[in-house]
Amino acid sequence: AVGGDPQMFIRGDSAVFAKAGVCAGGWVQETSPGNATRIAVSDTGVQMFIRGDAAVFARSGIGSSWTQAVGPGNAWAIAAGGNTELFARGDNALFATSSMGGSWTQEIGSGNVTAIAAG
Repeated sequence: AVGGDPQMFIRGDSAVFAKAGVCAGGWVQETSPGNATRIAVSDTGVQMFIRGDAAVFARSGIGSSWTQAVGPGNAWAIAAGGNTELFARGDNALFATSSMGGSWTQEIGSGNVTAIAAG
């Protein structure tokens, strides 16, 4: 995932790495192995990942603390754009927030979402 300057990737063992800027090396391990199934990053540094149990975690930049944004069993897709975070729930409903740790607003009802993106 790439959004502006920050970059992220999931290694084969499901650990998340990130760095700022285009250069060789400089990757920071952000989660332990066995954690991530999906990632998203915005140009403002908002980072998100879905854990294996479908919980969503987010934070505001490389090296900051992760906040659990959505409980286990809820998310199958995530997106980040600017300070906006999105997630699609298992019943294909869409939720959004514009603040780290803020409340989620349901924007689209269940059964309607097949893909999401933020920019």
